[in-house]
Amino acid sequence: MSEERAVYTEEEIENIIKKWDDWATRDQLTFSYSEREKLKNTIERLEADFKSLKGLKRFIETGVCVTDQLVLACHPDEYHYNIFIRAFGEHEGQIKVFLSVEEAKRLARMIEQAIEIARQKRRLIILKKIYKEKFESRRRYY
Repeated sequence: MSEERAVYTEEEIENIIKKWDDWATRDQLTFSYSEREKLKNTIERLEADFKSLKGLKRFIETGVCVTDQLVLACHPDEYHYNIFIRAFGEHEGQIKVFLSVEEAKRLARMIEQAIEIARQKRRLIILKKIYKEKFESRRRYY
C-alpha cells in the first residue's frame, strides 16, 4: 500500500494565503518541520494537478476557443487572476461577436471553469513563493 502524504485542505490554503497577503501578519507566518513537509506535499499535489490533461487546465496559458472569434484564457500571477477573452475580427477597435444560445451557454460554463483554474493556479504560485522565501532563501524565517 502507498502511504498517503499529508496536504493542506482548501480552507487551510486560503488561511495561509490570507496571512501572506496581509503585510502585518506575513512575518508571523511560521511552519514547523511537519508543516513544512505538508506545504511541500501540497505544492507537489497542485503541480501534478496542473500537469494532468483533464478539462480546461491544459489550456490555461494558450486559451480555449469558444467560437472561431473568441478565445478564453487566464494568466494568473501572485496578485491577480487575469482572466480574459480575446476577440478576433476583421477590423481594429471594437469587435462584436454574436453568439448562439448554445455558444453563450458554453462560454458561461468555460468562464466558471476558468475562474476555478485561475484561483487554483494563483494558490500554487503563492504557496511556491512562500516555500521559497521561508525555506530556500538565504534569509531564514522561523
